[in-house]
Amino acid sequence: MTKGLSIIGSTGSIGKQALNVAKHLNLNIKALVTHSNLAKLKEQADEFNPKYIGVINEKLFNEAKNLFSGYKLVCGSKALDFSCSLSSIDMVLIAVTGLNGIYPLISAIKNDKKIAIANKESIVSGGKIVNNLIKKCNAKIIPVDSEHSAIFQCLEANKDFNKLILTASGGAFYDKHISELNKIIAKDIFHPTWNMGRKITIDSCTMMNKALEIIEARWLFDTKNIDYCIHPNSIIHSMVEFNDGSILSQMSNPSMELPIQYALTYPNKYPSNIKCLDLTQNLIFKPKREDVFIAPRLAKQLIDINDDLGAVFNAANEAAVKNFEEGNIGFMDIALKVEAALQKYNNIKVHSIDDIIEIHNEIIKEC
Repeated sequence: MTKGLSIIGSTGSIGKQALNVAKHLNLNIKALVTHSNLAKLKEQADEFNPKYIGVINEKLFNEAKNLFSGYKLVCGSKALDFSCSLSSIDMVLIAVTGLNGIYPLISAIKNDKKIAIANKESIVSGGKIVNNLIKKCNAKIIPVDSEHSAIFQCLEANKDFNKLILTASGGAFYDKHISELNKIIAKDIFHPTWNMGRKITIDSCTMMNKALEIIEARWLFDTKNIDYCIHPNSIIHSMVEFNDGSILSQMSNPSMELPIQYALTYPNKYPSNIKCLDLTQNLIFKPKREDVFIAPRLAKQLIDINDDLGAVFNAANEAAVKNFEEGNIGFMDIALKVEAALQKYNNIKVHSIDDIIEIHNEIIKEC
């Protein structure tokens, strides 16, 4: 079990659930980092008494300085990665959203930390660079997403697999006719199974979240043999098809606290607060609708043709989701905007973090 934990993004959904797990396991919290939610961060600091506090929004420095006078405080961009080099910390949970997560990820790898990764943007956009770096270091990446955690756990038994199979709930509108899908607006968005942040809920409804997870799995597990299936009740979190034709899955009631706990206690399993699965439930599967929800197909094409395009995919989706929320484009236009960006930048190559940031900023500005 971890001796010292840093949570980067502690006031977000994953961060708060991670602290629930840490409390259950009596883990030693050394550092907490937020972007700007100082009130919640103060509550967390009072309860867990970390030595270090990070606030990414440098405009809040004076307010943070007053609130956290008894702590070692870091503000601005350095708040993203300062805790990754501390000798008292052996595990870093990266739970910030957006491409900024790549900075603590790179720092944690270079400092040979165990990394619980809940920031898909950094892997989707910079997977090749991350993988090349981790081969040179003694860091360990353990996925927190329920789907990738399931695959990670299945592969602990055997690495000789044919194919990874991610499961997708399909989101709230999977069965809707195309005429109804075209009428969906931002206020209609919700998720029938998971309680998630706003952007990831939209991504789930468009199947973009599954597309991003396909690209993420390509790098996390070093394979292009990835598929997905529609499983609305979210009991099977993912599956692995092995060389002998057998399939292993990881199943549980839908709760992010379980994969978070596994990442924080790896390679051991400890009792959790999650209710055991009722095996009398029916496992529901539905056919794919790739003619309507095109995002996963785009992701599979991407990893076959030019997997440097992950940076383009992530940025174009981020821009499209923002435009959808602002009412500038329709629900079904999100995937079409991503497809157009992939076609425009189809020959792009990524060689450094600076390349990724430049591509990201260019596409966000353009879209």
